[in-house]
Amino acid sequence: MAKSLDISTRRKYLEYLSRRRGTKELDLFLGAFAERNLSTFDSAELEEYEEILTMEDTDLWAWLTSKRPLPKSLNRPVMNLLMKMKYRA
Repeated sequence: MAKSLDISTRRKYLEYLSRRRGTKELDLFLGAFAERNLSTFDSAELEEYEEILTMEDTDLWAWLTSKRPLPKSLNRPVMNLLMKMKYRA
């Protein structure tokens, strides 16, 4: 859906989605990530991030907290940046 928006609107939309995941932990974590990074992402990176936002909360949280290893198919630039992020409230 967001692909049809201009890049500025797309960034804002993805930041909004990042803060509205459904689990408070991911809302905070992804919201902070989006706020710190989306302004510098190009279209390809925004597309990868949008794909990440479609993943199940339980899977995403398990990967981010190292409860489960990240599948090799997800070893991509934006996901790696997300995995390295340190959250500070």
